[in-house]
Amino acid sequence: MGRTSESEHQRPFGVPCNVAKSGAAVLTLASAPGIVKQSSQALIDASNAHAGHAGRPMIAFVQWLQGSPWSLAVRQTSWLIPLMQTLHILANGLVLSVIIMIDLRVWRRAGAEPLSDRVRRLLPWLWTALAVLTATGLVLVLSTPRRTLLDTTFQVKMLIMAVAIVATVALGMLLRRIAPEPATTGRMTSIVASVAGAATLLLWLGATIAGRGRWIANVIG
Repeated sequence: MGRTSESEHQRPFGVPCNVAKSGAAVLTLASAPGIVKQSSQALIDASNAHAGHAGRPMIAFVQWLQGSPWSLAVRQTSWLIPLMQTLHILANGLVLSVIIMIDLRVWRRAGAEPLSDRVRRLLPWLWTALAVLTATGLVLVLSTPRRTLLDTTFQVKMLIMAVAIVATVALGMLLRRIAPEPATTGRMTSIVASVAGAATLLLWLGATIAGRGRWIANVIG
């Protein structure tokens, strides 16, 4: 029998010699899973440290909200979340419908009803829908604080919706000033009203698409 080299005595059974020679680190990690676990945890800690301190207040708030009595009560009421989701979607649709109906009249594309009458008839529905949309949205956030408040898509939606609410209030004030008809207050005022109506509608469409996109992503995921 030939002499066996010292490296062959040290090579584990079933491991090629070239791997045993060049992959000492691999053998060391494989034989010491605790080191791998500690290394992975170190990478996670380094990643969290790299994120900085900017997100910590938000995470602390989300953790507090997650354990609050209001959030626990919402999560424990099985019928409440489906009801809030239904009302939230209906209120969003009502906001879009009212804005479209007002915009069509501002653009002189629908009916002979005076603008003042249409504004007086539809604005109360708009404010009511906004109130329902806000209230149901708060309840839905309480149902899943961590899943919503830390989601970038939700944050974008909230930003768009905040701008849309401001634009809606401004549009309502503008429409009250230019009633009964935009044409009677000057061409520039009519153009401003048309642009404001279009911008408000686009903002609400953006908020709606952002919300539905997040909902679809949650369903698929």
